[in-house]
Amino acid sequence: MTHIYDNNLNYILTLNYNFEEFKTKPKKYFPDWKNSYYASEQKYEHPVIEEGQIREMTREEKILNLNMSELLQDGEYIKNGEILIVECPESILRKAWDKENHIWYETMTKEEIVEVRANKILEYQKLVENKNMLEASKFTSTDEISFIVVKMNNLEIEINNLENKIETF
Repeated sequence: MTHIYDNNLNYILTLNYNFEEFKTKPKKYFPDWKNSYYASEQKYEHPVIEEGQIREMTREEKILNLNMSELLQDGEYIKNGEILIVECPESILRKAWDKENHIWYETMTKEEIVEVRANKILEYQKLVENKNMLEASKFTSTDEISFIVVKMNNLEIEINNLENKIETF
C-alpha cells in the first residue's frame, strides 16, 4: 500500500501498489503526482517532515503543536511550551494527579492506611517468629536469618512511615 500526501501534508489517497515500486515511477501509478508530494508505506494521522522524510508526529509534538493535552500522562503538564514532569512522592500509597494544580495527592483514607499498617505489623510479627524458629533450629541458617532481618528492618521503616502518615490526618 502507498499513501499519498500533498505538499501541505494533507492526505490525498491510498493506492494499492507496492511502495518500493511506486517510488521508482510515481507518475506511472498516480498521474497527478507532483514532486512536492510525499508518499509513505504507512498512513499517518499527523504527518510531519523531518530531513525530507515523512513521519508521524511524536506524542510530545502532538501535545505541544496540536494542543492535544489529553495525551499528557499523570505527573505531566505544559509550562512555557515544555512538558514538565512531577515525580510522585514515594510516601503516596494510592496516587492521583491534580491536573489543575499540578500536584500528586493521596486517595487512601485514614482507615485504609491504618489497615495497611496493621497488615504490615502482622507481617513483621511473622518474620519475628520465623527468625526465632531459625535461630532455635539445629541447622546453620545464617543467610536465612540475615535475609529475614533485612526484611524486618525494611518493614519497620514502612510501619513507622505509615504511623507518621496517619498522624497527619
